[in-house]
Amino acid sequence: MGWGIVNPPRTEDLHPPPPQFLIFSRCIFPSDDVMSDEGELEKLLADEAELNRSLLSSVLLPYVRIGRESGAPIFTPEFSHLTNSGKIVIYLLSRKAASAMGISSITESATPREISEATSISYGSVKPTVSDLARKHVLVRTEGRYSFPNHLLLQARELVK
Repeated sequence: MGWGIVNPPRTEDLHPPPPQFLIFSRCIFPSDDVMSDEGELEKLLADEAELNRSLLSSVLLPYVRIGRESGAPIFTPEFSHLTNSGKIVIYLLSRKAASAMGISSITESATPREISEATSISYGSVKPTVSDLARKHVLVRTEGRYSFPNHLLLQARELVK
C-alpha cells in the first residue's frame, strides 16, 4: 500500500454557486443574466435634490422654521438647548433650505457677523467656533463666508447634538 498526497476538495465543488453567478479564478461575479436586469439596478437611483430636502427638513424641524416671505430663521425653544456649534450648524442649514426653496435673496453662506446677529451668539464666540468647524471640515469657508457642505447632510443630526 502506498502513500500519496490527497488534495482536499475545493469549496466550489462542495457548494456550487447559484446559477446566476459565475466562478472566475475563485471569485464570484454576477452572471450576465443578473447584470442585464436594469430594473433592479434602477432601484439604486435617487433624486439628490429630494433626498437633500428630506434630510434638511428632518434635521431642522425641531429647531427652526423659515419665514415664508423673508427666509429668515424663526428658532424654536429647542434651539436654545444647543451648543454654539449646534446653533451655527442649524442656522447655516436653515440658510441652505431657504436658498433651495428660492426664498428671497438668501444665499447658503454667511459671515461670522451675520451668524452672530441671527443667532444671538456673541461675535467673539462665533468667530473662533466657525474657524474650528472649518478646520474640522464641518463647514466650508469661502472668502470669509461659511456654509455647510452637502456631503455632510447625513451626519448633520449628530453634529448638532
